[in-house]
Amino acid sequence: MFVSKIQFVEFSKTAARLYLNAYEMHRFVMSAFPDGLTKDDRILFTVKENVVLVQSPVNPDWGKAHSKYGVIEDFETKEIQQKFNINDILRFELNANPVKCVNGKRLFIFDEDKQVEWLQSRGQMCGF
Repeated sequence: MFVSKIQFVEFSKTAARLYLNAYEMHRFVMSAFPDGLTKDDRILFTVKENVVLVQSPVNPDWGKAHSKYGVIEDFETKEIQQKFNINDILRFELNANPVKCVNGKRLFIFDEDKQVEWLQSRGQMCGF
């Protein structure tokens, strides 16, 4: 498991666009990884102020992402060993964009009750 901390260039218009658009930020993050990742190769990320934190099962190539976007001022990647024990208490923050596919198109789910249903279904599928 790898954890990366990415610092963006200050006052960059491209970085500002990434901060404001979750889809574009997702594309930026995924640009550091090889094509052909499976659904089991989950890439998680969060944005805190002007820092992006990324957790991934494979070592990312932030140089590749920087050559495409030109927004990285500095980055650090560490390999970590995950060791969880039964009854460990873990804290996390979840930012999600609940969507459903209709006729091959992704549609946002705006109704709060349907969002809760969506999250519960993902929890059953993913084991949380």
